[in-house]
Amino acid sequence: CQFYESKEDLIDILVPYFAAGLRNNEFCLWVVSPLLGVEEAWAELKKAVPELEHYREKGQIEILPHNDLYISGGKFDADRVLNGILEKEKTALARGFEGLRATGDSLWLEKNLWKSFVDYEARVNDAIGNHRIIVICTYGLGKCSGNDVVDVIRNHEGTLVRKGQSWLVVEDVLKRKLAERELAIRNEIATVFLQEHGEELYGKVLEIVLRVTDSSVGVFGYIDESGDYVCPSLKGEVWDRCRMQDKKIVFPREQWGGIWGRAMVGKRPLYSNSPFRVPEGHIPIMRALDVPIVYKGEVIGNFLVGNKETDYEERDVKLLQTIADYVAPVLYFRLKSEVEEKERREADRALRESEERYRGIFENSPISLWEVDFSKVKAFIDKMRSSGVEDFRTYFDSEPETLQKCASMVEIINVNRATLELYHAKSKEELLEGLSRIFGEETYEIFKEEIVTLSEGKTMFECESTNRSLTGGKIHVSLRLSVAPGHEKTWSKILVSILDITERKKMENELRRYSEQLEELVEERTRKLRTAERLAVIGETAAMVGHDLRNPLQVIVGSVYLAKQRLKAISSPDLKKQKYELEKILQTIEDQIGYMNKIVSDLEDFAKPVQPQLIETDLKQVISHTLSNIKVPQNIKTHIEIEKEFPVLKVDPIMMKRVFSNLITNAIQAMPNGGKLTIKASKNKETISIDISDTGEGIPEENLTKIFQPLFTTKSKGQGLGLSVCKRLVEAHGGDITVKSMVGKGSTFTIRIPV
Repeated sequence: CQFYESKEDLIDILVPYFAAGLRNNEFCLWVVSPLLGVEEAWAELKKAVPELEHYREKGQIEILPHNDLYISGGKFDADRVLNGILEKEKTALARGFEGLRATGDSLWLEKNLWKSFVDYEARVNDAIGNHRIIVICTYGLGKCSGNDVVDVIRNHEGTLVRKGQSWLVVEDVLKRKLAERELAIRNEIATVFLQEHGEELYGKVLEIVLRVTDSSVGVFGYIDESGDYVCPSLKGEVWDRCRMQDKKIVFPREQWGGIWGRAMVGKRPLYSNSPFRVPEGHIPIMRALDVPIVYKGEVIGNFLVGNKETDYEERDVKLLQTIADYVAPVLYFRLKSEVEEKERREADRALRESEERYRGIFENSPISLWEVDFSKVKAFIDKMRSSGVEDFRTYFDSEPETLQKCASMVEIINVNRATLELYHAKSKEELLEGLSRIFGEETYEIFKEEIVTLSEGKTMFECESTNRSLTGGKIHVSLRLSVAPGHEKTWSKILVSILDITERKKMENELRRYSEQLEELVEERTRKLRTAERLAVIGETAAMVGHDLRNPLQVIVGSVYLAKQRLKAISSPDLKKQKYELEKILQTIEDQIGYMNKIVSDLEDFAKPVQPQLIETDLKQVISHTLSNIKVPQNIKTHIEIEKEFPVLKVDPIMMKRVFSNLITNAIQAMPNGGKLTIKASKNKETISIDISDTGEGIPEENLTKIFQPLFTTKSKGQGLGLSVCKRLVEAHGGDITVKSMVGKGSTFTIRIPV
């Protein structure tokens, strides 16, 4: 502030004051004294600042009479004035100025407003501490009494007074002593914060606060990380004196109450000099003062003091507020460090538990687990990449010895019990010594793919492979490699799991074989169904054709018979030659009728259900009778071998005769240039066998599976029903018929019938 006697005194101080503010890019507000008018102030300032018009156009300075700032509606309103100054600062900062530089004047004051104005200036001093505001208050000495001068000096950091031609700075001795006292208190509290590290700190700081505020009880508390209010300083004597049943030192926010709760919620000091109503057992409280500890706009604790012998006053509030302001950053960082230390301890504990849990899982896992270090491989890869290698797969293919070198760089840190069991190793040392037997040469290809995958920035690799146990057994495995979190840049910790899939592979192979067999069965069944459908159509056609041909054949047979009888009745010698020719023609017709009749019989046998009439039959007689009805060419020799004690069988003799007739006829037709026909019969405990062999042309191998199919034939003359009918007739007896043949050597048809 400045005491002045003339307008020259004002000009001496305020003109340089505002000139400096303009050049510092500050917004300037000059509230002029009635002793110095507005226009005169502009003129005096322009003498010191020639470019003043530039600042006026820029809106950087205002010069106002005192009425415009202090008086509204004929009254002085301290709140309005203070808020107006703060709003000016806010606007100045928003416009890009560095802050607000202002003056105030008291020459206009009436005596009855002096105390209000002094209180206002004290509030200004308190308010501008956290703002970019500089204020010089000017006081006319002619209107100030001695007490007024003392009040002004106490409200300001320094006071300018003219002595002769010089200005002196006058300091308030009381204020200096208060400052020295505050400094001593700060140093004492700082010592406690430096020396104490537990909750005892709060009690010792509270002792200092109680002493300097002349209070007998109190609390120094803080807000913990969960938002609860904690009062560690309540322990000790105060705690023992309190007889409340539910006393505690931690209060959730919803339980904040009383003067201390209102003060912390409102973030402002509160005090009361009236007795408090307290719960039963609580220490009586006659007076109390609470000052919240605020850091960066947030309440982090409080000082609550009580039971001072005299009333609490504003100076007590200021003192405790000063202490709270000093403690705020120290307490904040202490609380923050305690939270961080707690989090660190919890993190360490969690890490230890995690490592123990990991070790337990690792060691007791039923799957083979390996912990390996690829850091040397990573360093090598980085070196190769810096030298220009980009395609590591191609690089390792061309430099296989380098791949082996990389394999030797891998360090196995640990393996679990399941690994030792999988590879039949008694110890980790035995396992490591036998790695070359476990991982053969073929695993280098997998190792190459692992490195290539990791070099591409991926952190996981999976494949299937084959290993060997130390006892030589083959093991099919599923391998999974993954880089542990946090080790992506170094590959220093890689986890490998190896799952034994040998049984799964066996099952897959069995399933594959079963699937193939099933496909074959389905194909065979499909072929049989198609054949059955085809045979059904053939059967229907055969039944119809056989029925339609049988009647006209019977008519032809009858007609030939009648023609022969009438021809016999002709005895004329002249017609002997014609009679002979006619007999030959009729015989030819009769032979063809027999052939056609065979075809019709085959068709009917194929079409109708086969139901053999089983009677005891001498098979030798059936074979002999069949041969007697077949004309065997002279160039074919017949050889029959039938055991003497050949058993009598229950068969249908007519059906068996047809089977033998068909097979013998086919054998004769297969030997147009002559050969040997052999019929051989034998028996064992379960079956009798009849072999009918020829030395004819033989059957090509590709036709052997087809010859029993209906309508299949290689003859120019024939319907392809004979062998299929034979097969049906034999199978109707519970037997089977097979063939062996070699082209140029002949064929053998074998009939087997159960005894």
